[in-house]
Amino acid sequence: MHKVLQGREDVTGKVIDMLCDGKALSMNNIKELPWPAEFLRALKAIPCPYHRYFWLTPAMLAEEIAAAKTKGTRAEQVMKVEQELFALYADPQLEEKPEQLSFRGGAYYSEVAVELINAIYNNLGAEMVVNTRNNGAIHGLDDDAVVETNSIIDAQGARPLAFGPLPPAMNGLTQQVKAFERLTIEAAVHGCRESALLALVTNPLVGNVTDAQALLDEVLTINRQWLTQFN
Repeated sequence: MHKVLQGREDVTGKVIDMLCDGKALSMNNIKELPWPAEFLRALKAIPCPYHRYFWLTPAMLAEEIAAAKTKGTRAEQVMKVEQELFALYADPQLEEKPEQLSFRGGAYYSEVAVELINAIYNNLGAEMVVNTRNNGAIHGLDDDAVVETNSIIDAQGARPLAFGPLPPAMNGLTQQVKAFERLTIEAAVHGCRESALLALVTNPLVGNVTDAQALLDEVLTINRQWLTQFN
């Protein structure tokens, strides 16, 4: 979720007005579906592309199913691209940036990684968006919760900037997803089927016990050789 500041002025509303002409903000690996103008103005924030999975679920699901039938699932597409990239990187004579990098959905991450390393090594105190411990930045989340937020990057690492409490519409989804993440970690570490079931029921994209039980059974059966802690 994004807020836009110009100096010290919050200009999120102005940016939302510009977006309400039907244009979308998205990434290569996420279907570009425009947000309803009424929803953006009510939210008073700019959703990130991944929010489409939670708030435009039927349309996103239809797109994923259609893509899977023609191009394969997203995971299958990425595996194919990575195999091609590894084959190219095996050539010591390679001097050009492979075009496959633009298909991966991670364009420019390499530049961000270099900026991050530079900020840490040279103690720059640069402001960057990173994943780090919450440490009180977002009220209502545990200090050890992982958050992706604006942070000051220096030789000590990342220090998240204080945001305060989330509005109810944002806080509800955030708390639900964080509960899913913690239950998933607990299930993975301890091999606890009960925690895994609760995690899936809590996930907004599952949301009911019947589907969660069927999904869990399928995941544990197909991945039995890797999820030995559940045996």
